[in-house]
Amino acid sequence: MDMNYLETQYKHAELLFIMKEFEDALDVLEELLQHLPNNPELLLAKIKCLAAMGFREEAKSLCRQLMESCQNPHVLTLWNTLCSNEVYSPTV
Repeated sequence: MDMNYLETQYKHAELLFIMKEFEDALDVLEELLQHLPNNPELLLAKIKCLAAMGFREEAKSLCRQLMESCQNPHVLTLWNTLCSNEVYSPTV
């Protein structure tokens, strides 16, 4: 698949997320993950969508997997938020 298309779709998913259209953003991310299944940036965006939609346990499970494969400080911060009693506040 063309990388320009993938980048455009990712930007579209980001825009949907900002607009709080989490389900639509997740659909776009799922499509992208079919082509780039282990992309940490896409997985992190998926975790944020899941958390924003209230699927905290699924988000935590995916976040745990991502922490094992990459050393991104944003993943650890998100993990700590998901494991606390804090309400997840979506940000890009």
